[in-house]
Amino acid sequence: AQLTLAVHPVARCRGLGKRLCATCIDEAARRGYHGIRADPVVSTNTAAKRMFLACGFNHMGSLPRAFDHPEFGLVDVYALFQHVTPKEVGVPAASDAAAGEDGLQQRQQLLSQDPPRALQYRRRASAGLGGSSGDVAVTVGEEVDLEPRFNGSSCRAVLEGFSTDVPLPTGLQLDPATGAITGAAAHGAPPQAYRITATAVVDLTLQVEEDSAPSEAETLRCSRDDVRQPLCINEEFADQITQINDVRDMLPEPARTRAYGDWMIWMVHRVHLNDATLTKLEFTNMDMPPGHIEKRIAPKLMAAMKTNTHLEELTLSNANMCRAEAPVLAEALRVNTTLLELNLEANRLDSNAVRELALALHANPGTKLEHFRVSHQRQMGQFFGRPTEEAIGQMMERNETITKLGFECDDAHWRHLIDRALLRNNDYWRRRQQSPAEPDDVPPAEEKTLSHVLLQAPPTDAGRALFPEGSDHHAVLRMYLSEISKLPTTSQLQSFAKNMGKPVSYQAAAPLIRECRSSMLDASRGRTVVVIDAFGKHATGVLRDWSEANEHWAIEVWTDEQQRVIFRASKEPGFSISNAWAEWLGSGGK
Repeated sequence: AQLTLAVHPVARCRGLGKRLCATCIDEAARRGYHGIRADPVVSTNTAAKRMFLACGFNHMGSLPRAFDHPEFGLVDVYALFQHVTPKEVGVPAASDAAAGEDGLQQRQQLLSQDPPRALQYRRRASAGLGGSSGDVAVTVGEEVDLEPRFNGSSCRAVLEGFSTDVPLPTGLQLDPATGAITGAAAHGAPPQAYRITATAVVDLTLQVEEDSAPSEAETLRCSRDDVRQPLCINEEFADQITQINDVRDMLPEPARTRAYGDWMIWMVHRVHLNDATLTKLEFTNMDMPPGHIEKRIAPKLMAAMKTNTHLEELTLSNANMCRAEAPVLAEALRVNTTLLELNLEANRLDSNAVRELALALHANPGTKLEHFRVSHQRQMGQFFGRPTEEAIGQMMERNETITKLGFECDDAHWRHLIDRALLRNNDYWRRRQQSPAEPDDVPPAEEKTLSHVLLQAPPTDAGRALFPEGSDHHAVLRMYLSEISKLPTTSQLQSFAKNMGKPVSYQAAAPLIRECRSSMLDASRGRTVVVIDAFGKHATGVLRDWSEANEHWAIEVWTDEQQRVIFRASKEPGFSISNAWAEWLGSGGK
């Protein structure tokens, strides 16, 4: 038999799919089928697959490009199968039984001829939860749907007129036609035996327990081998969340223990909106769906880290992070200056993914990362290989903030270099905690002559502080820099302003140039610059400090080789900006 069913998005997460599935299995057995097959679509939602697996189906594999989706085109489908035991010949179904007394007499004769068989109750569409009639425990407020089963099959065709000797607990109802017990218990009740009577008699003991939600510590106290709750996403809730553009309009936090898929989408969108109150995010032991199936969790989180300026701790230990998300996170780590702890242990990252993360941190001189863990990846050995170890070693050789590193290194050279870097960084951290930096903490500086300064990396903040809006003089100077990429002299600025129809006097031009030059140097602290000495030799590094007094200049730069160099000059050096600076100024500093 081929099973096809659909549940409208508004009615999902209510158990309707499982009920439809159970009804179809009973119908296939009634018609004499020996098996039933279902093909849920892979690319849209994994909830359908989980529903079929809960109903007893087995996953046989995937069929490539077997379904023509109206939005995604040809997509893959899961191939799910379940064996069906045809119902005994001679047991009439409800649809085939004669109406009235003839059908009732036929069913009574059939039961009188057959030996007594057990009438059982089990939760509807939950294979494996059934058994002989006995104790059933439910929780206050939980939706209950107990289905009577006769000899393992639905008893609607042979039994009717269900009744109980005493009323069921408040909130639970017995359907006299089908025998189903439905509803939600209103309050706790001690165990009590109820006699359900139809053609057969069954003793059922119900126990209603008070709802006690587990604490957060109990929820997180699980290992990788624990059986996890399936991820379930309410599509209507997710659509409402993704349409919110202001963190003040966020919906209330969903339950984390029973619907952590909705909770994940809610938390990731807070990171996307740069919520100032969110400084820690932890998905430990919570499987994020792969990015090609669900783009609103893992891919969106990695991209949001590029613009988020408040999140300090990101823990994704054993969270099913795939290697496809690593390049996106690497791009974020190149510019992120807020994150302090990053834990990616026990995921699905390969050696190339870890190498990309290390190269990104190596290229970010402003990173503040202190803890970085990437060990124990699934489907990987103990070590990541020589290229990855080299990238981690070069990262640690330059980085001065990482004090804890979770990484297994096999090469003796890079392991020795990493160990030395960790000792150095921990010593730096301890000194920073004890007291402000002292002269002994700074390495000796090499002095060179200063000839020219090239500003490489533009600031990330808005350019209104450098060039205030509403000032024609500042607008002219910004336009000159964006077109010429060089700081003008007083006469050059006056000539350019005159051609623009906005003349600038000498008394205004000189202070304007000095003011903007100082603002641009201040904005470049901690960013890459290129300094040229009197011999034309270039030195690339990070601008740490600068000063100017009576035309005596001093610029302190820490080069890529971790050397401290102070460039000095007794006259004003030349200043120019890179193409990135020019484009940033041309776009209004955005």
